[in-house]
Amino acid sequence: MRTTDPRSRRQRPAKPLLSRATIVTTALEIVRTDGLSALTMRTLARRLDTGPSALTAIVHACAAWLA
Repeated sequence: MRTTDPRSRRQRPAKPLLSRATIVTTALEIVRTDGLSALTMRTLARRLDTGPSALTAIVHACAAWLA
Protein backbone atom coordinates (compact mmCIF):
# COMPACT_ATOMS: atom_id res chain seq x y z
CA MET A 1 0.00 0.00 0.00
CA ARG A 2 1.35 3.38 -0.97
CA THR A 3 1.34 5.99 1.73
CA THR A 4 1.43 8.89 -0.75
CA ASP A 5 -1.94 8.08 -2.35
CA PRO A 6 -4.94 9.89 -0.87
CA ARG A 7 -7.43 7.58 0.82
CA SER A 8 -10.60 9.52 0.15
CA ARG A 9 -11.93 12.24 -2.11
CA ARG A 10 -11.70 14.73 0.71
CA GLN A 11 -7.96 14.28 0.81
CA ARG A 12 -7.55 14.80 -2.94
CA PRO A 13 -6.98 18.29 -4.28
CA ALA A 14 -10.07 19.79 -5.85
CA LYS A 15 -10.19 20.00 -9.64
CA PRO A 16 -10.78 23.44 -11.12
CA LEU A 17 -14.38 24.15 -12.10
CA LEU A 18 -15.20 23.68 -15.75
CA SER A 19 -16.24 26.86 -17.48
CA ARG A 20 -18.32 27.08 -20.62
CA ALA A 21 -15.33 28.62 -22.40
CA THR A 22 -13.07 25.72 -21.39
CA ILE A 23 -15.61 23.15 -22.59
CA VAL A 24 -16.14 24.90 -25.93
CA THR A 25 -12.42 25.48 -26.51
CA THR A 26 -11.62 21.85 -25.79
CA ALA A 27 -14.44 20.65 -28.03
CA LEU A 28 -13.17 22.81 -30.89
CA GLU A 29 -9.63 21.48 -30.40
CA ILE A 30 -10.95 17.92 -30.74
CA VAL A 31 -12.82 18.82 -33.92
CA ARG A 32 -9.79 20.57 -35.41
CA THR A 33 -7.33 17.79 -34.60
CA ASP A 34 -9.44 14.64 -34.91
CA GLY A 35 -12.53 15.65 -36.89
CA LEU A 36 -16.17 16.14 -35.99
CA SER A 37 -16.85 12.40 -35.72
CA ALA A 38 -14.30 12.20 -32.86
CA LEU A 39 -16.23 14.66 -30.71
CA THR A 40 -18.19 12.64 -28.16
CA MET A 41 -19.04 13.27 -24.54
CA ARG A 42 -16.55 10.57 -23.55
CA THR A 43 -13.73 12.10 -25.59
CA LEU A 44 -14.49 15.58 -24.34
CA ALA A 45 -14.76 14.41 -20.73
CA ARG A 46 -11.46 12.53 -20.97
CA ARG A 47 -9.68 15.63 -22.28
CA LEU A 48 -11.20 17.71 -19.48
CA ASP A 49 -10.26 15.10 -16.86
CA THR A 50 -13.82 14.50 -15.75
CA GLY A 51 -16.50 11.89 -16.24
CA PRO A 52 -19.03 11.85 -19.07
CA SER A 53 -21.90 12.01 -16.58
CA ALA A 54 -20.53 15.14 -14.93
CA LEU A 55 -20.00 16.76 -18.30
CA THR A 56 -23.50 15.83 -19.47
CA ALA A 57 -24.96 17.41 -16.33
CA ILE A 58 -23.04 20.63 -17.00
CA VAL A 59 -24.13 20.78 -20.64
CA HIS A 60 -27.77 20.12 -19.78
CA ALA A 61 -27.67 22.77 -17.05
CA CYS A 62 -26.27 25.31 -19.54
CA ALA A 63 -28.97 24.41 -22.05
CA ALA A 64 -31.63 24.94 -19.40
CA TRP A 65 -30.22 28.38 -18.55
CA LEU A 66 -30.29 29.38 -22.21
CA ALA A 67 -33.84 28.14 -22.81
